[in-house]
Amino acid sequence: MNPRLPAPGFILVGVVMFVLALTILGLSLFTLSSYEAQSLTQSHARQQGSYDAESGIEMVKALVMTPPSKSLLSATSAVGSYNVVSAVAMQHRLGGAWDSVGSVSDDDSTLLIRVTSQNYGERRTLEARFTPNAVPDYYKRLFTVAMSVLVENAELNPPTNHPASQLRLSGGCWQFVDSASDTTWLATQTTWTGPTFQYTDPVTLPSISNYVANHTTPYTVSPVLAGSNQRNLDFTIHPDNLSVAYYKVSTNPTSGSPFSYEDDIRTLITVKDTVVWIVPAGVRFNTKVEIQKLNAPAVLIIVAGANNAPPPSTTSDYAIHFKGGLNVVGGDQVSVIMATDRRVVIEFVNAGNTYEATAEKVSILCRDLQLMGPNNNPNPQAILYNLTLHHYPSMDQLINNLYANPSKPLPAPPAPANALSVVRGSWRSPTP
Repeated sequence: MNPRLPAPGFILVGVVMFVLALTILGLSLFTLSSYEAQSLTQSHARQQGSYDAESGIEMVKALVMTPPSKSLLSATSAVGSYNVVSAVAMQHRLGGAWDSVGSVSDDDSTLLIRVTSQNYGERRTLEARFTPNAVPDYYKRLFTVAMSVLVENAELNPPTNHPASQLRLSGGCWQFVDSASDTTWLATQTTWTGPTFQYTDPVTLPSISNYVANHTTPYTVSPVLAGSNQRNLDFTIHPDNLSVAYYKVSTNPTSGSPFSYEDDIRTLITVKDTVVWIVPAGVRFNTKVEIQKLNAPAVLIIVAGANNAPPPSTTSDYAIHFKGGLNVVGGDQVSVIMATDRRVVIEFVNAGNTYEATAEKVSILCRDLQLMGPNNNPNPQAILYNLTLHHYPSMDQLINNLYANPSKPLPAPPAPANALSVVRGSWRSPTP
């Protein structure tokens, strides 16, 4: 009997089935790889979106903390950078409201930043809360002192009483206090008009030598003798409406003085616009000084280093010394700002004075401060004259404008490394 032969066409059918199986397997693998590629792309987009949103938050932090406006609304300027499609900054205000259009307040209220980015169709939102690290604003008060304040009540030679009641101060006062003895001068405050005193963190004084090295003085004022007992200093030769004019003085009237400028006779200073008087080795006036404006507003900024008197001279660390008081014509016609990394002394040792010494727009930044009002007139019926130093809040906008000036006329402390500190546990992503 002959064996059965295979049915015709079986091999062909087997081949077709095998090819079909391979095709199905290939299509499955292709579909799976496409899905994996799409999933990888989405995962990459989500991850990149998170990175973009983080970059957006950093950009918003820089935008809203940019002086002088420090506007919350400037957060929207981040849109379009780092794939950011939405950015908002809001600060908590008194009463519970959130503000997104005003200015950043340098108090400890919370600042919320929320940023949304979009990458390949994937949107990621990140938000965090921050508290401002305010740059120490040392000029928006009557004085900021890094070390000691001394209020003298007596002139030793000849012995004369100088009651604190004739030294009148007002405006904020900052002093770094390391021990209780640093505030013994406050005991004289009871008869003052009352400055607002605050302890402050250690004060980082700007380097005056660096300031001098980085600022040229294209204008020079020459002392002019007016009569036998007055000298004029006219800071008025610069062009009109110059934002800031930097000056030095051509000659020192006092031969052999350790100061860059010292004068023994009455001095009249005339100021136009905003003037910076740079005295690398300090300035001393031994009698009455008056400051007047040529136009308004007028600002006199005195930037001074320590004089060249060798230690152990008691005045070797003096940088700015008004020995006969400081009087601004009209009281508030000229804003006077003093900056040094050494000592400022403003006193009234003229025993026979017959004038008030008043400066109502004053700001002082120094290492040490020494103050003394005029002596008490022995005649109880006579007028008692005062040394009055004020700091008006209206100076704050002037200080802002000076900070914003490109020539940097105010010696400023270094800014903190981070203007905003993240609130612990507040960083989150509202998107999945």
